[in-house]
Amino acid sequence: AGSDIILVAHKYENAVAVMKALDEAVQAGRITEERIDQSVYRILKLKQMYNLQDITIKTVDIEEINQKITDTLDKYIKSK
Repeated sequence: AGSDIILVAHKYENAVAVMKALDEAVQAGRITEERIDQSVYRILKLKQMYNLQDITIKTVDIEEINQKITDTLDKYIKSK
C-alpha cells in the first residue's frame, strides 16, 4: 500500500528534508516519477471534486471547527 499525501509537521526544514528524501528516492530508483505523478493526479482530482483551492486563510476558528465536528458526529450517532 502507498500514500498519496505525506504530512509534514511544524518546521520549514522538515518539509525541505522530505522533498530531498523524495528526490533521493527517485534518483536511487526506489520510487518512480510516474508513481509521484499518479499521486499528484489523484490529489488534484479530489481537490477538484471538493472544490478545494490553494488560497491563504488568514485565521481559523478552532472552536467553530470543533463544534461542526461534534454536530456531525452527533447526527451520525443518532442515525444509528
